[in-house]
Amino acid sequence: MITIQFFVRMTNTWHLILREIYHRKFHFGFMVFGVMTAVACSTSVIMLLTIHNVQTEQILRSKRQVVQNHTEELEDHKLKIIREIVELGLDSLKTYSENVHFHRLVREFFRAKEGLSNLRNTYLKNGKETGPIDNLIYI
Repeated sequence: MITIQFFVRMTNTWHLILREIYHRKFHFGFMVFGVMTAVACSTSVIMLLTIHNVQTEQILRSKRQVVQNHTEELEDHKLKIIREIVELGLDSLKTYSENVHFHRLVREFFRAKEGLSNLRNTYLKNGKETGPIDNLIYI
């Protein structure tokens, strides 16, 4: 229960505070100015950090796009190289069918082909899609 004495005490407290402010007007003005300056500095620092974060995100987004484009180009080059290796391997096997070492070449070719299929299975585990090269590997 709030009593009248509480209000009297509060009134006396505010009366003392206001009299002290009136007595030291110049110092009170500097104090208010200091608080306003501190709040303005804090607000400006927060805004500058927010703007910096937005700019950093934009830069990172553009760099990620560049990296993704380069990765796609490298994937395309890798598939072209694998296709050339497989096609050249098949052609060379046909060329050496009369050779004494034909069976060894066939064995080495299928071992290399098995390595490529292991590479393909690794990509499938990583969730990558199969492409037209897969049909060529599994001839």
